Amino acid sequence: MWVSLLTLATVIVMVAVVIAVPAVLRSPQNRPLAPGLAALDGTELATMLPTTPEFPTGWSVQQSPAPSDVFGFTATTAASSRMAKCFPLFAESLAPPPFAAAGVQAYSPDDPEHLDVDLRITVHREFDTETLDRRAALTADCESFGDEATHCTVAVLERDLDHLRYTVTRIDRVDGDEGAEGAEDSEDAKDAKDAEEPVARVRYFSYARNAGLLVAGYADGNSRDLLDTLMAGTMERIAARSEVRP
Repeated sequence: MWVSLLTLATVIVMVAVVIAVPAVLRSPQNRPLAPGLAALDGTELATMLPTTPEFPTGWSVQQSPAPSDVFGFTATTAASSRMAKCFPLFAESLAPPPFAAAGVQAYSPDDPEHLDVDLRITVHREFDTETLDRRAALTADCESFGDEATHCTVAVLERDLDHLRYTVTRIDRVDGDEGAEGAEDSEDAKDAKDAEEPVARVRYFSYARNAGLLVAGYADGNSRDLLDTLMAGTMERIAARSEVRP
């Protein structure tokens, strides 16, 4: 299953987020620690991720986070405010999701000082098959939320159930700033915003699962096609590895 999210982020507000990790039992018969490829160690899972030759010339690619044996993906409980409930969609643009078994992050040549991560892909041991459905439901539930400084809206572009694919576009904009929709630091956005209002920025998110793994991708507004290509390559490697695993 594949989920794609486009986010036009404005203000980030720190809130408390509860993280859930699935329980794992070790069998006395020395069975795999987890189903599917989730039984692989972090170093092996890192080989599923994109490498430098797959990026355009000039991109700087780093391993982050380091391979580990952790399990799970982020989850939220019933939050007291809509901003708190929807915060995970913003948080993933700032740092890798917690409990990533391995990951890569990359910087484009336009950011030689590496101030902001331009693209990130992480792989998680996640054998709750409903995680992606909950993610899609969360996005749909965040159709409108915010405070005096931030207003966010969501538009669902595609929900292809035959292929188990969701494509969700998030459009976050400052109230009254129609010119900022779908633009990153555009002149219209700069002219329309008040001094106290942030300039909107485009962010893309993709999610896919297979063989006990969940892959999460993130890219800025200039790298959507690259993210799609790298996510597809990652899922192809996972599928190929799952076919040969006993």
